[in-house]
Amino acid sequence: MTRLALLSDIHGNLPALEAVIAEMAQFAPDHVVVAGDNVNLGPFSAEVLQVIHEHRWTHIRGNNEYYVINAYPPRKPETWAHFTMLEFLHDQLTDWHHYIAGMPDDLLLRYPDAPDVHLCHAIPDYCWTGIYSKKHMSDEQVTNYLAGARAKTIFCGHTHLPLDRRVGDFHIINPGSVGQPLMGEPVISYMIVDGNSDGWQVTHHRQLPMETDRLFPKWESQNFVGRCGVTARIVMEEFKQTRLMLHTFNVWMADQHPDEIATHAHGDAFLAMTPAERAPYVHPCYRLDN
Repeated sequence: MTRLALLSDIHGNLPALEAVIAEMAQFAPDHVVVAGDNVNLGPFSAEVLQVIHEHRWTHIRGNNEYYVINAYPPRKPETWAHFTMLEFLHDQLTDWHHYIAGMPDDLLLRYPDAPDVHLCHAIPDYCWTGIYSKKHMSDEQVTNYLAGARAKTIFCGHTHLPLDRRVGDFHIINPGSVGQPLMGEPVISYMIVDGNSDGWQVTHHRQLPMETDRLFPKWESQNFVGRCGVTARIVMEEFKQTRLMLHTFNVWMADQHPDEIATHAHGDAFLAMTPAERAPYVHPCYRLDN
């Protein structure tokens, strides 16, 4: 049997990663696999990459790693013109640019005593669209998304929502987010998965309390708000409330203030809204009434 600790979406949250390292030791995993989005949003992106590198864990890029390598023209898409965090993140990871450039997007994992696994951040060969529960995504749509999969077992992340779902011959396992929970509960999420000739099974879905005390002083020392403006304020609120805030803010801006550049005044108005007032702008998968 091969035992793996499966992590994803650490998002620069070093204290959360350290909590996982301490807690998962009791399960004695043979190895650790990380499904991308190691960086961005949280203030310890470089430190998280250092831990992953020093431990020689298997890991891939997620969409947030692309924010580093595509931060400037000619790689920078026109649709990112209003993104205020790109230069900040790029500067935080100066010593890691070439490392991130050489990271794989997907990997085929081959262990001697268990079936192959396709490790991807979201879906095979595309890191921007995730797989959700059957309530929010049909079997047919999942099957279409997995058309390019190179194995029947999929380890993935991106959604920050734990998932252990079977669709036809496919088995999709998402451990949730280590560093950035989005469903209103301050919990660190990861999984222990065991593989043998019968396939892969989630044997432990671990959820630990998440503390944010070390995050806010670090953001302050980095002049996060000064450099990134209202976006930084919304990001910090996202960690504080453990709710999907930045995406919701962007949807609200597009609806209520189209073609305007987001300002602190916009942020004040958005943060003054009640949860009920913000609800129409929240992605359906992240509404607390689900």
